[in-house]
Amino acid sequence: MTYCDYFLRANTAEELLVVGEQYAEPEASFDYIGQIPATYDADGVPLTLQPGYFANLRMARPLNPGELSEYTLAPPETPYRVWAE
Repeated sequence: MTYCDYFLRANTAEELLVVGEQYAEPEASFDYIGQIPATYDADGVPLTLQPGYFANLRMARPLNPGELSEYTLAPPETPYRVWAE
């Protein structure tokens, strides 16, 4: 089966968790990540965070035009976390 993967961002954790509840379908998986570090010190300890809260959504169908458009991001060059193949 081919899946469609989406990277999501919202201003608050609560807002993003509501999206996850709305997409609790048998053929969908929601992976809440939370905040993602933006910079690290020399020991790898996070210093600053990227703005917003992040999650991944995997679905067995593509999103309809405009569906979740306020939350979807372009796939990052180096994703923080991805689905196993």
